[in-house]
Amino acid sequence: MKIGIDFDNTIAKYDELFVHVAALECMIDGTREDYDKVHLRDYLRSQKNGEQIWMKLQGLVYGRYMAKAEMMPGFSRFIFRCKYYGHKIYIVSHKTEYGHFDAEKVSLRREALKWMCNRRFFDASYFDICEDDVYFADTRKEKIKQISNLGCDYFIDDLPELFIEDSFPKSIHKILFCNNGAEIDNLNVDITSDWQGISHYMFGNIIQEEIQQWFVLSMDVDLISVNKIHRGGNSNVFHVISNEGNEYAVKAYSSRLCDQRYRLATEYNAIRFLQSHGIRNIPQPICNDDLLDLGIYKWISGDQIDIPSVKKVKQIIKFVQKLYVVSKSFKIEYIENATEACLSADAIVVQVEQRLQKLLDVSFNNVDLHMFLKDRFEPLWHKVLEQCYDCWPHSSISNELNKEYQILSPSDLGFHNVIDHGDTMSFVDFEYFGWDDPVKLTADFLWHPAMHLDEVQSILWEESMIKLFDDDPDFVRRLHAAKPLYGMRWSMIVLKKFVEFSTIYTDAYNIEDQQIKEQLDLQLTKAQYYCDVVTESIQESLVI
Repeated sequence: MKIGIDFDNTIAKYDELFVHVAALECMIDGTREDYDKVHLRDYLRSQKNGEQIWMKLQGLVYGRYMAKAEMMPGFSRFIFRCKYYGHKIYIVSHKTEYGHFDAEKVSLRREALKWMCNRRFFDASYFDICEDDVYFADTRKEKIKQISNLGCDYFIDDLPELFIEDSFPKSIHKILFCNNGAEIDNLNVDITSDWQGISHYMFGNIIQEEIQQWFVLSMDVDLISVNKIHRGGNSNVFHVISNEGNEYAVKAYSSRLCDQRYRLATEYNAIRFLQSHGIRNIPQPICNDDLLDLGIYKWISGDQIDIPSVKKVKQIIKFVQKLYVVSKSFKIEYIENATEACLSADAIVVQVEQRLQKLLDVSFNNVDLHMFLKDRFEPLWHKVLEQCYDCWPHSSISNELNKEYQILSPSDLGFHNVIDHGDTMSFVDFEYFGWDDPVKLTADFLWHPAMHLDEVQSILWEESMIKLFDDDPDFVRRLHAAKPLYGMRWSMIVLKKFVEFSTIYTDAYNIEDQQIKEQLDLQLTKAQYYCDVVTESIQESLVI
């Protein structure tokens, strides 16, 4: 199969570089941090001679400063998957030889080729793309002609204008690399926002043989075996044994563009940080590969916990106590907030309503989902909002919780993320690690669908957390006010498959597929259950 790919803003990523160069060239105030590329373009164009300024900036970024451009997250993995499956790659770029208003006459094409060369595009042991298969065109029509001459089966580009051209070959499968919600009417164009989506769409799930190839690239170690570990829906984890007998856990992370947070760096750095502060019952990091979004850790042997016990709950409580000590003992400014941290009442509400809107946007495809959202969820949500806001401590309704009462949280703590050794357990999954309200940690542990706590275990957990965080004068009030909100939040979380199945990733939501239907029906039943529990417990939860 022949796959053609655009270069600028499809392979090479310039978002931060545009802002950086604009500040260096005094086109904007260097202290401004709220620009992105689109806002920067619109701002510059609004100035006197704005179009000329914008074109000059483009020439500088694609020329003199090209070496500082990033590679699109997920692109490396996509190319290695193409290489594994034996597909031919062409790069076809609409790029003139020189930039506009460039007195230095820096060759944009030469700089682009140097950028590719420095990132091993033409290295036979790495990307293995032939330099002769990189083409530049002065005009869009010339670019389309080159794509047609190459006989591409697919072409991937970030500009919808290319696919709108009448001369673009109808036989080529068109993929628009776009994350701004663009729509193209009446054209056979698939739209995806990241390379992970394209990779999954074209090749499906990552297989063990691919992990073997990536592991060898990262570690330069020969392998005996690779086996996928089925421990949840959010990650690809593989058990790898080297020919030297060493065992590793290899984790393939989600694309940074797909997830908006660099999961690999978050988890890898969190584990190193916690180990440096005396917490040992967590994975031991070996190395990470930024280009492949791959983390390699020492393998931890043990069992899963399917039926929790009071003893196991107490072990998790001890782990939270350790996190509490670390959080209180060190002034850690460089660690970010946890993913989807909820440091105020408003933050929880915004998250729930954002998830609700995404579900409403796709609910026209499913009558049962639409009826649940409109007839069951929304009326209960309004009732929960009114009562919870009445009980929430005023200091953190809109303002973030004071830092002294926050905790460094894994943000997905539970038995689904532990490995049991009998008298001890190891804790895994720190992809969402960061500062958060301990109320969220407490409530999520109670509400998580994988927990299955009985009444005694639930009471033990809640009372232990209240005792641990007794230095926070509003913890109890905040917890009782927040519990129904988190129940409603989980009702939205378990429905995320409805959104996922409406994307290019599966192309399965719009077809009659019994397996897909059964999955969605199951998640809808879970969401209804959460609403039932919230309805039954709301009065008790709001007692102060």
